[in-house]
Amino acid sequence: MTTKIEQKYQLIAAGLGKLFPANATTTLSGKAWTGQQLVQFFQAVVAALNAITTARAEVVQAEQAWKTQAPAAQATYLALGDVLRAQLGKGNPLLATLGYKTGARRPPSPETVTLAKAKRLATRKARGTLGRKQRLGITATPQPQVLILGPDGKPLGK
Repeated sequence: MTTKIEQKYQLIAAGLGKLFPANATTTLSGKAWTGQQLVQFFQAVVAALNAITTARAEVVQAEQAWKTQAPAAQATYLALGDVLRAQLGKGNPLLATLGYKTGARRPPSPETVTLAKAKRLATRKARGTLGRKQRLGITATPQPQVLILGPDGKPLGK
C-alpha cells in the first residue's frame, strides 16, 4: 500500500526525466542539480519510503504472530517453573539462572540493618521496655521482706 507521500515522490521521479534533460542544470536552494541528479534523488526517497512501508508491514505481522503465541508461551513458562520447583526445590539457585523466583529472601543491606536497629532502640526507649538481662539488673533499694503467716496469724519460720 503506497501512501500519498510515496505517490507524490513517485510522480516527481517519473516526470522529471521528461521535463529536464539529463545534463541540464537547475539551481534549487543555492545548490546546482542536473536533471539526472534530481531523478536519482527522488528515486532514492521513494526507495526509502518503500522500505519503511515494508518494514511496518513486517512489524504488524510479527505483532500478530506474537499475540497468537503469547498466551501459550506464558502458560508453558509457568508450567515449566512449577515442574522445576518440584524437581529442584523451591530455593534452588538454578531457578534464578532461568529467570524464576527462588522464594529465598535476600539478606538485608547494611543500610537497612542500621536503620532497623535505630528504629528498634527508639521504640524501646519510647515504650520503656527492657530486655531480660536489662530487667535482671534492676533491684529495689530496700530489700523487700516477705512475711508468711500461719492460720493462727503468727509468722511461720523464724
